[in-house]
Amino acid sequence: MLPNVNSVKNQMRFLVLIFLVVVSGLIAFTLYGFNYKSFQFEDNYDRRMVPLYQVERIGGLMEQIRTELLLSIQHIPSGQFANMHDHPTSLHLDRTRNNIQEIENLWNSFMSVRHGQEADRLAREFEVAYQRYINDAVRPTLAFLDNGQYVQANLHILQSVNPLYAQADRARDALSDRKLRGQQRLENIWRS
Repeated sequence: MLPNVNSVKNQMRFLVLIFLVVVSGLIAFTLYGFNYKSFQFEDNYDRRMVPLYQVERIGGLMEQIRTELLLSIQHIPSGQFANMHDHPTSLHLDRTRNNIQEIENLWNSFMSVRHGQEADRLAREFEVAYQRYINDAVRPTLAFLDNGQYVQANLHILQSVNPLYAQADRARDALSDRKLRGQQRLENIWRS
């Protein structure tokens, strides 16, 4: 037997059912929107903010490496400052090696994330520049210092470390700028 559609009681039931369906639909739509915004935020954070931090941290570590090398040449035994140091040269060299390892870890993490075409190109350029800095400038200077060849280390810092650091830092700056522009562009899209 079919319910009487003319009865007020059944019409109220029908209106309550429609109301519940509409409210359920609105709640589902709202939850989907929240999840989508959450996904966008996480994607933005993972693809832009974390990599931007990693690139900037690498830049800071490259600068610290250069500073540690400059501090280590002050340990030259014939220099007037040698007796003023209350630590061995190895303190600076160990910090440098630790910084190199941290750079490698940060870079591997950076490269494990998907980037856009322009950021990938800039990342490759930066990788070449920072690898040249580490392998052609820093490691030979470390070898000179390990062997007590402070004059050669100083010369290598002037001829290789400083210029290759400047090149790597320019490449890092371009990559950081790209990641930052991507973040700003996304913020402008979200606001409009």
